Amino acid sequence: MANAPASDHRADVLASLKAQIVHNYTIPFYRKRMDQWGIKPADIQTMEDFRRIPFMKREDQVASFDDGPPLGSMWDPETVLITHTPAPGIGLVPEYHTQADLDACGKAVARRLSEAGVTRDDIVVINSSYHLVVSGHTGQGAFLALGAKVLPLGPGETERQVEVINRLGATVLFGFPSYCLKLAEAGAKGKIRVMIAGGEPFSSIDGRREQVKNAFGGNITAVDLYGLSGFNVVSMECRYESGMHILEDEVYAEVIDPETGELLPYGERGELVLTHVSRQAMPFVRFRTGDLTILDRVPCECGRELSMPKGVFGRTGEMYRVKGLKFYPSVIVLCLAGISGVHPLKYRVYLSRPSGTVDHVKLLVQGNPAVADAEVIKKKLAVRLLFEANEVVVQEHWEDGPTVIDERGGVDR
Repeated sequence: MANAPASDHRADVLASLKAQIVHNYTIPFYRKRMDQWGIKPADIQTMEDFRRIPFMKREDQVASFDDGPPLGSMWDPETVLITHTPAPGIGLVPEYHTQADLDACGKAVARRLSEAGVTRDDIVVINSSYHLVVSGHTGQGAFLALGAKVLPLGPGETERQVEVINRLGATVLFGFPSYCLKLAEAGAKGKIRVMIAGGEPFSSIDGRREQVKNAFGGNITAVDLYGLSGFNVVSMECRYESGMHILEDEVYAEVIDPETGELLPYGERGELVLTHVSRQAMPFVRFRTGDLTILDRVPCECGRELSMPKGVFGRTGEMYRVKGLKFYPSVIVLCLAGISGVHPLKYRVYLSRPSGTVDHVKLLVQGNPAVADAEVIKKKLAVRLLFEANEVVVQEHWEDGPTVIDERGGVDR
């Protein structure tokens, strides 16, 4: 496979995946599936063998609970923590964690926190959620493994958080970047020198990192983190802020063409597929995340290379074909979020073919026409989308409706 990522052929990667498959075969859910596929753990000797394993989706995780309710066929008796993930149209889906899983994740993330500049002397405020989901627990476990001092404040109660941050001289924030920005604007200066951003787009939004840094006085490290329910932390930036490095000791990452399932080479846009490499409870193999990204080898001063340099920029279920290219409307949000005078979530795309053969793209954005320059928006979108919109209109009046209006007959979905 000439275009396959070079790391696919590393002996340690293959060894970790083989060991995980052997463990998975002890789990009723996977034993049943692998027997149906005609695959035994001993059959996995090369990366080509590994890629014979069919992809997994969230629906498969949900189906595991029908095999042995209420705990399901992926239950591990060593489980010590049960969190949940919300699945659209399904509700809350349980996820299991053993102490070994939590310890391994904590140590792996702690190493990355250290590379981001966090030390055991830091006082850390965690404003990620501890309720139902795993994010707050993941952060706390990692900071404790590093030896840092943790304040588990969780989200909300801004006035109280500001008081605690300033009184104790907190030095690190871990949580949603939008809420960290709110804390800064509310006066939570403390002695903040590092912010770990997760849970929502950050580095992928033009100008957002600079905005947050400036709110804290400019002289802080602000790094991005990408996590996923069931995988905890997948990738994280170091202090050089050069792109999120994959946690290779926790996950094996692939990027595929979301339509064909074909493995894509480094540098191409596609759907992120993840596999646990050392997981006891509820391990996932070739799990299709539905998140669109680029996986690439980008040498960094920290010594790491395998990264998601552009973060996550869309979801697979929203694809259109426009001017011969794949178009994901949610990419527009990332662009608009860095432009003054517009509402990044209020936009509408009109797709048509006035001449019968050539796509025409019109973007309507809510905002202040006196502040937002339509030509600037058009140029920034062209960089993100790889094609140029024919029209961009900024208007103050707005009526709710569909995000995309495709008048071409639906043949390009």
